[in-house]
Amino acid sequence: RPFHLVSCSGIREVKRLNLIIDAVKILLDRGLDVKWTHLGAGELEDEIKKYAGDNLPKDRFHFTGHINNQEILPYYVDNKASLFVNVSASEGIPVSIMEAISIGLPVVVTDVGGTREIVVDGKNGTLLPEDCTGEDVADAIEKIYHLNPEEYTGLSDEAMALWEQEYNAKTNYENFAQWLKTTD
Repeated sequence: RPFHLVSCSGIREVKRLNLIIDAVKILLDRGLDVKWTHLGAGELEDEIKKYAGDNLPKDRFHFTGHINNQEILPYYVDNKASLFVNVSASEGIPVSIMEAISIGLPVVVTDVGGTREIVVDGKNGTLLPEDCTGEDVADAIEKIYHLNPEEYTGLSDEAMALWEQEYNAKTNYENFAQWLKTTD
């Protein structure tokens, strides 16, 4: 079974999906069994699909097009996603990364905007420099690809634990309500 990379965003210039395509090509050239799926659509969709088609074997990438938010996490689970990748040049606090870690997906992401609040480098994924290259992305993915099952499970468990502690809305609401009760 291939190591399944997933990304989820609009297909726009700021998302730099070409870097993921470059990374997948490098990984395949290195002999790694990887495939990539992108969830989302956007104004550069035709251009990015052509770039993928020109650089990758047809069975190593897939574009879902627009997908409803409630379908994203089931898609990751049903399609046995291994790693979430986001190489945006700019972010706020990305919901897509929060969603990925909520189901235990380790991540490889650029250290822009609020990603550092969600990703602890080496603990639940990898932070890449904003000016990363396809080679940098490939190297980070390859490190996770080569983890033994226990190490990979550790990253996955840390991802879920961080989400539970910091981003689980139910837990946060209950904690906030409790705090309000004690601040009369």
